[in-house]
Amino acid sequence: MWGLITSLLSTVASGIVGPIANVLIKKQDTTLEGFKAAGGYDLEAFKAATAHEEAMARLKIEANAWWGPRLLYMIVGVTAALHTAAIFIDSTFTFGTGHYGNLGIAKLPEVYAGYEQWVVASLFVVSTVGQIPNAVAAWLRK
Repeated sequence: MWGLITSLLSTVASGIVGPIANVLIKKQDTTLEGFKAAGGYDLEAFKAATAHEEAMARLKIEANAWWGPRLLYMIVGVTAALHTAAIFIDSTFTFGTGHYGNLGIAKLPEVYAGYEQWVVASLFVVSTVGQIPNAVAAWLRK
């Protein structure tokens, strides 16, 4: 009797569980193939992005090799930094006269004062902060 019941249950179970298992296995195979395809697309996109970054780095190196922007940066940056430093020194020390500003260094008109602030900020703030993400990105690429 028990043999008949177990035989009947195994037949019913294999008739029901088998097709369900096959459907689930095929679904997993489809999911795996989709994952493989998506991984291939990601790899191609990564290769294209890397090639683009390399091309942009080459262009940047070529652009930085030209002396024109460097000269302009030096002329504008150095004069703005020196003028700002002279105003700071003049307004900080009395030089034995008992009052500040005895050197008589004039401030720039308001129209140009904003430009000088931007130039000094780019020299001392932006140029130093710009190197941090590049260093982090270089470390992440390792």
